[in-house]
Amino acid sequence: MKRLPCLVLLLMMIATPLIGQNNDYRWAAGISGISPGLPVAAKVVWQSNGWGAQVEANYFYSLGMVRIDGRKVVVSKGRWGAYGFAGCTANHFNDGNDINNTLWVDVGAAGSVKLGKNHRLELGFEGGLLIPFWSNKGLEQYDDSGFMVANAFILWWW
Repeated sequence: MKRLPCLVLLLMMIATPLIGQNNDYRWAAGISGISPGLPVAAKVVWQSNGWGAQVEANYFYSLGMVRIDGRKVVVSKGRWGAYGFAGCTANHFNDGNDINNTLWVDVGAAGSVKLGKNHRLELGFEGGLLIPFWSNKGLEQYDDSGFMVANAFILWWW
């Protein structure tokens, strides 16, 4: 039963780019600062007709992270926009004595504003929930709970 959410999210991530296939697509790249601790991550976004995908990754001292999400724009009014996202996050933590690898389901919402004459520079924030579904050290360490996370990002669209 625990594998069902993983399967649904995997199918969503695969289907999201296929749903919006046409010539009207856009790419963006940038960075984000992730809370808690604000490690910096590289971020790449693909968007087409409101549907898209995003990949975010970093390696900050002993903590590594890769996040893959499907996303859907829900509001777009001029410079302002909002979207929802769902996907999977993988974390690797190595403190020199112990290694902890965890897979998480992530879900959340974001708001942003696009700046400049052609609206190419985007500043925004994301907030969401990480729910662990696998760990090499067992899920008991998380006491059947998730984590609230947030980030601020800057993207350049082309």
